[in-house]
Amino acid sequence: MKIAYFLRELCLVIPVNELQKFHLVDFIIKLGRLLESNQLQITETSDNPSFVDLSFFTFANVVEKQVALRQAISSIRSDINENNGRHWVPVYIAYTYAIGKRILLEDYSLFFADIEALFPGLLTNIDPAASGYDRYRRYVDVLSKECKLWFICNGKLPPLSEWMSGNYVYQVSKEWRSHVHETTHQLLKQLMQTAD
Repeated sequence: MKIAYFLRELCLVIPVNELQKFHLVDFIIKLGRLLESNQLQITETSDNPSFVDLSFFTFANVVEKQVALRQAISSIRSDINENNGRHWVPVYIAYTYAIGKRILLEDYSLFFADIEALFPGLLTNIDPAASGYDRYRRYVDVLSKECKLWFICNGKLPPLSEWMSGNYVYQVSKEWRSHVHETTHQLLKQLMQTAD
């Protein structure tokens, strides 16, 4: 038995063969003992991935794609400040290119809800008592302003073949532009494989 996230809720996972071994009363007694002894572990690993419903990252509609998405985002986590909405712009841009769209998708609350579902506990700058925009307001407000600096071609990103060229002025510092380009490029290589 273990605890895992399913449909964004903490759930008890019980293998079917264990249900067949115990009568319901015996099972409840065993569960009570496990809870008392703290032997139940929360697991969220690539060896035992749990499927979560995603509303923004819709291409990740099977466990394998969610594992790949988690791995891709994990690979660039050291390059971002997870609690600053601005720093999530490479993930947002890479996903936009990966699904073959260049338009500003907005849906920022759904974006952060999916990040939270994929990485429970990662976002600490949320309002745990709220939902939707109110829950992620600190992230959404900053990411929405940052995206406007990158989706500069009538609300779209430049063509991918030109995005990193010097043809476009993003009104950000040279260092930040370089950081976003490099991080997005690294993530996009992985997402393109996942989105197929």
